[in-house]
Amino acid sequence: MDVNEILLLTYEEPELVHAVLEKCTQFLIKYIRAMKTIGANGVIMAEPLAGLMSVGPMQEFSSKYVRRIIDELQDRDFVFCYHNCSNAIEKKVDAVIATGAKMFHFGDKADMWELLHALPNDVIVMGNISPSAVFMCDSTDKMALDTQALLRQCMVCENFMISSGCDIPAATPLANIDKFFEVINLGYHKAKLWGQIHRWYPIPTE
Repeated sequence: MDVNEILLLTYEEPELVHAVLEKCTQFLIKYIRAMKTIGANGVIMAEPLAGLMSVGPMQEFSSKYVRRIIDELQDRDFVFCYHNCSNAIEKKVDAVIATGAKMFHFGDKADMWELLHALPNDVIVMGNISPSAVFMCDSTDKMALDTQALLRQCMVCENFMISSGCDIPAATPLANIDKFFEVINLGYHKAKLWGQIHRWYPIPTE
C-alpha cells in the first residue's frame, strides 16, 4: 500500500489496514528481536506518515501497534527512539506518548520548546536543526547561529538532546557538521562553568 492508498483505506476499509499492520507488527518484532540478540542497544523507528492523521486515527492505526513492538522489546538495555517529522506534531502529543518510547526525535517543523513541556520529563526529546535548510546551506555562520539559538532555548531542559531534524543529506558540507559539534561543545562547556550540569548530554572535559 502506498501512502495515499493506505490513508484513504483507514476510512474505507479499516479492517484491511489493520490486517496489514498486524503482519507488519509481527515481522518487526521478529526483526528487531534478532537485532537485539546480536547485540544492538536500540533502534530508531521512523513513523512520520502517522503524523498526517488526526490524533484518533493516529492512535488507532499507528501508536497502538508501535506500543506493542516497544512493550515486547524495550528494556533498560535496549531503547526505542521514536522519530516523527510531520507538521503540527505538537497537537498530537497524546498519540506520541501512547507509543511508550523512552526517546523521541522530531523534525525541523516541530516546536521543540512546546514539545519539551508537553512530554514527560523522564523521556529524552531530540531534534531539530533542519538538514535541508541549515546543514545543507553554504554558510557555517548560519549553521552556528541556528544551533546556538536552539541550544539557548532548550538546553535548560535536562531531557533535551540537540540533533538534526532528520537524516543528514549525503552532500552536506563537512564544515557544517564540524561547526555543529563545535557550537554544541562550547555551549555545554559554558553550561558546566555556569553550574548547569546537563544530565543526558556529555559535557566536554576540556
